[in-house]
Amino acid sequence: GVAMTGRTDAEELGPECALDAAQAAGAADIGGEVYTAPQGRVCYPAEGGHALVRVDGEHTTTVLGSAAPLTNARLDEEGNAALALSLVGERDVVWLRPDPVPEEGQSGLWDLVPQSLRLSLIPLGVALLLLALWQGRRMGPLVAERLPVVVRASETTEGRAGLYAARRSRDRA
Repeated sequence: GVAMTGRTDAEELGPECALDAAQAAGAADIGGEVYTAPQGRVCYPAEGGHALVRVDGEHTTTVLGSAAPLTNARLDEEGNAALALSLVGERDVVWLRPDPVPEEGQSGLWDLVPQSLRLSLIPLGVALLLLALWQGRRMGPLVAERLPVVVRASETTEGRAGLYAARRSRDRA
């Protein structure tokens, strides 16, 4: 029975409800998404709804508009610690972190690349093309060679002996 009705830009909101956890916490950094619930208790009012909604039934469901008061980075601000501990300490807790609602006007990866970097890709592409053309050229006609080539055994022996001597590999020599 909880429906998301929008978002609020205000980070710090006051409780304005009779929920014990909210009264103990006072103002908290709970701004973000706002919800409505016809059958639930609501706290932290914002434009278009409330940032904390609790629906009691067979199981109690508590919905927060933002995870900010539960993070280590913001736990020491305002009443975030009191709110988090009061909500967590009541019953068995199951965390659900839904996928964020896609915002309109999102930009793609190419839009986030600075204009100067995009313009520098043009000379880089030209340089790579010239490099490919330069390295791909031939140095004249192909040389025809009779195969297989016959190598005398004495040449092979002398070649290997020279390699062994150069590397001072006396045990193999």
